[in-house]
Amino acid sequence: MKRLVYFLSVAWMFGVLSEAPCRGFNLSIQPENDQVRLTWPSQGAGKVYTVQYRPALAGGRWTPLLPWDDWPIGGTTFADPLGTEAARFYRLAVIERGRVAGVTFQESASQATMNSLIQVAELQYGIDIPFTASYGVNVYRIDYETVDGLLGPTLASGALFVPVGIPTPADLFSYQHGTVHRRIDAPSYVGVPERAVGLIAACHGYVVAMPDYLGLGEGSTNVHPYVHRRSSATAVVDMLRAARASVAGVPAIQQAVPQGLSGKLFLFGYSQGGYVTLAAQQEIERKHAAEFPITASAPSDGPYDLSGTMATIMVAPQAYPSPNYLPYVLFTYNSIYHLFEDPAEVLVEPYAHTLPPLFDGEHTGDQIDAAMPPSGIPSEILKPAFLEAFKNDPNHPFRLVLRENDLLGWAPVSPTRLFHCAADDVVPFANSAIAYASFVAAGADTNRVQLVDPNPGGTHGTCLFSGVPLILSWFDSLR
Repeated sequence: MKRLVYFLSVAWMFGVLSEAPCRGFNLSIQPENDQVRLTWPSQGAGKVYTVQYRPALAGGRWTPLLPWDDWPIGGTTFADPLGTEAARFYRLAVIERGRVAGVTFQESASQATMNSLIQVAELQYGIDIPFTASYGVNVYRIDYETVDGLLGPTLASGALFVPVGIPTPADLFSYQHGTVHRRIDAPSYVGVPERAVGLIAACHGYVVAMPDYLGLGEGSTNVHPYVHRRSSATAVVDMLRAARASVAGVPAIQQAVPQGLSGKLFLFGYSQGGYVTLAAQQEIERKHAAEFPITASAPSDGPYDLSGTMATIMVAPQAYPSPNYLPYVLFTYNSIYHLFEDPAEVLVEPYAHTLPPLFDGEHTGDQIDAAMPPSGIPSEILKPAFLEAFKNDPNHPFRLVLRENDLLGWAPVSPTRLFHCAADDVVPFANSAIAYASFVAAGADTNRVQLVDPNPGGTHGTCLFSGVPLILSWFDSLR
């Protein structure tokens, strides 16, 4: 059962304090110069808080009081500088990030089965896995509490792959999956192809966490916030917390990993997962470095330059191999940033009516691509006025939120290798080249942060397989 806690109790109207009955505890506000001070009692250790507002008690969108990067907070007071509305109603969310809400055993694979899987993977993908299986693997679905794209409490899920009978402390390995649209294609579903990464790494002695991300996986009904930097990162961080708690607190997992975790953390992800991996690394280094020191990070073929390289693809008059990318970003960003009220404001017909229903978590990327313009040119779904404004205005609202979610201009401090094939035809190599140059310009140590092309001729469909042996060997060298 979901344990999602909101408390709505106060409003500031026409300069008059109005307190409504609250549920569970007292949330109060007091005037303080040109702002109001919100105060609430602590809800216990491990709890964090976010505050949202809207100008009417009924209807309208709940909006965070500050940008995403400033929430959630651990304290129990906040000063709101107010705005121009005649009234503000506040909602306080209480979140226990990473709380394990459920652990469900899914499947197991023996050591012999894992060796067979490695052989099949090597033949099917033409790669050389640099080890044989040392352990059998048990797999669990983990449900855990985290924060959603609008800073409210929500539940997310993921898969946890556990080596059975490892005699030493196990290293933690987080793999972030590539783009999917259907909820049932997330890693917590048995049979999803990318689970092979978790199985193979786990049979080599890693405890592998594979988050589904928000809006994907069993029981989820929310919109998946595709390439949204902070909620992508928090979903990973809180999955890591849930994984750590499960290893320490679930008897069957404790028995499989009797020495617990080693404290080392390895991050790896491909395509969207490359983006999510780098977002999580940035979040961890900025906010959780003591909790999760990163041993190594390998973001691969990710769209890090959203407002530049990827935006150019969205508006270019050329066909694109994955045209669903544009509406995926547009619709999910609208769910967070409220760029338009009606898709008809930005999309031409019939796409304003035919595309939105396809982003319900029940349709595949291929089905969405089939509903895009026959030319394969994504920008043909956009109204000409919207398209021209986006092209010509560097401060266009859509471009601004893309820029907010770029992963550029900071200096990673953990050992980091950006893997990317120069011939990638879906997520251009320029994403990693621009990101790497921005890291160096921000002061990153080039001995620790590197750009690696594992196969200059590799496409988006094959580059993962070129990088996997290099990444696994690199990780092994740091264990």
